Amino acid sequence: MIDQWRWKVFSGEIAPADYNQAWWALRLKYQGVVPPVARSEADFDPGAKYHVAANVPYTRYFLAHILEFQFYRALCRESGYKGPLNRGRKSAGKTSWPRHKSGSPGRIRPGARKARADECVRRYASKC
Repeated sequence: MIDQWRWKVFSGEIAPADYNQAWWALRLKYQGVVPPVARSEADFDPGAKYHVAANVPYTRYFLAHILEFQFYRALCRESGYKGPLNRGRKSAGKTSWPRHKSGSPGRIRPGARKARADECVRRYASKC
């Protein structure tokens, strides 16, 4: 949502006079959140978000979440664990701990060449 707002601002799709209104429209659409009190264009609520004020892309967190699941799945598979990922913590730890303990990364097998969200989707599908 944050990067979508930013991209629309940079492209000119959102005019400066509509920054705050567009921000709250996106928050309502994607997060179901409304402002606690009436807001106007005199307010600049997007600027309260560090990532907007510092021009830091927010998409990196989304990608990091997907990669975290992909990495965790690889550890579970390497350890021989085949169950659901939310129950594979000990198996994954047994695989990675010897590497950490020695202070050496050890032999790291090349992983997937593409980011895949299937494990992340599987994990959260039951939550929707």
